[in-house]
Amino acid sequence: MPRQQAELHAQALAAVIDKVAQEPQLLSLQYNLQNESYQSELRLISQVAAARSTLSAEIELQNAKTDHIRTELSAKVDALKSFLDSRMQHGEGKRSTVSDGVRSALSLNLWYIYVGTMLGILLTLFIGIMFF
Repeated sequence: MPRQQAELHAQALAAVIDKVAQEPQLLSLQYNLQNESYQSELRLISQVAAARSTLSAEIELQNAKTDHIRTELSAKVDALKSFLDSRMQHGEGKRSTVSDGVRSALSLNLWYIYVGTMLGILLTLFIGIMFF
């Protein structure tokens, strides 16, 4: 075989041997990358689950606070209504200057105050939940 042809065969054989030698390293690198990707995905899933759990607990706490405030506010409004009704009845017993129109206007105003207060509290709680 001529020398030049032998050198070309030797170079081709060296390239093939080089490629065969690198293949296990490439497979190992591919395995390592896939494993790291899988581990990262597991960590992310775990972090999302923890965040979801924390958020659910916070929402439940805010709902409990909202219910408590709603109950307190309702009791206070009822007490105020009772107080105003008793004052109005007491005033009518002494003097009959308070008319039914004034009473219904006061009741309507109390209703507006109650609804406005409830909406304000709910809006405040909603904003608190959304931004905290």
